[in-house]
Amino acid sequence: MTDETTDLVLEHLKRIQGELAKVRDDQKTMYALQLAMQQTLNAHSTLLQQSLEDIAGVKSRLDRIERRLDLVDAAE
Repeated sequence: MTDETTDLVLEHLKRIQGELAKVRDDQKTMYALQLAMQQTLNAHSTLLQQSLEDIAGVKSRLDRIERRLDLVDAAE
């Protein structure tokens, strides 16, 4: 290869290396965002589960109160 061809190849390789570094940085950013979204989703899932358990507890207590006060319909 001539010096001119070698320089051209090196120039292209450097450009490719720079683009690859950008892709790696973008990939790291996307991974961090994905992790944050996963943690947020897990937190929401936990809060939803707790809310459903609280609602079930309140419903159970309400049912018990209705039975004690004889407010339950005969059809139930």
